[in-house]
Amino acid sequence: MTSVLPQSSPSAAREPLLAIHEPLREPLTRPAMSNTVDRHERIALTNRYVEIVGRPAIPVSGELHYSRVPREEWEERLRLLRSGGITIVATYVFWNHHEVEPGGVSFDGRLDLAAFVRLCEGIGLDVVVRIGPWCHGEARNGGFPDRVQDAPVAHRTDDPAYLASSTNGSPRSAPSSRRSAARRATSSASRSRTSSTTSRVISRRSSGSHAGTA
Repeated sequence: MTSVLPQSSPSAAREPLLAIHEPLREPLTRPAMSNTVDRHERIALTNRYVEIVGRPAIPVSGELHYSRVPREEWEERLRLLRSGGITIVATYVFWNHHEVEPGGVSFDGRLDLAAFVRLCEGIGLDVVVRIGPWCHGEARNGGFPDRVQDAPVAHRTDDPAYLASSTNGSPRSAPSSRRSAARRATSSASRSRTSSTTSRVISRRSSGSHAGTA
C-alpha cells in the first residue's frame, strides 16, 4: 500500500510528493487455481500477482491470427509484437479458414498451426490457442463454415444437434496429420518448461458452445 502525504503550503507544490510504502494488510495467499488445481510448473497465481518462474510478472497479450497473415511474414510480425512489450500471442483457429470446402480440412501453408506455435516458442513468446469452435475476431459466421451456420440448430447452445455439427468435421476433430502435429507442438512446448527460464508454455483456451463465451 502507498500513502501520499498532502502538500502543506503553496511552495510545497514545487516539491516532489512523498510516498510511504506500507505493508499490505492482506497476507500473501495462493489460490487453488494454477497451484493445486490445473497446476503449472512455470506459471502460478497469488492473490496479488502472476508469477512466472517464481517471480512476479505482468503478462501482456496481443492478437495475431496466423491464418490471416502470409506465412513468410509471421516471424517479422511476431518480433514486432515482442519488441513492443508483448509477452503472449493469442491466436484463433478459424474453422472456416481451415475448411473452405465441406469435409476438406487443411493445415497447409499459412494454416500450419504447429509451425506457428514452434516459431512463437523460438522467439520467446507464450501462446494462447483459442480453438473455438465459435470465434470472435470479426470472422465471418464467427468462424463457422456456411454448412454449420445454415444448419437448423440453436447455435452456441447445448442443443445436441448443434454440438454434433460443431464437433464433427471441425479442425479439432478432423483426422488430419497436420492437426495431430499441431497438438504435438502445443504438448511439446508445454513440456519444455524445464529449468530454462526462457522456455515457453502453450495455454489453450476454448470458447465453448455457450452464448456469450469468447
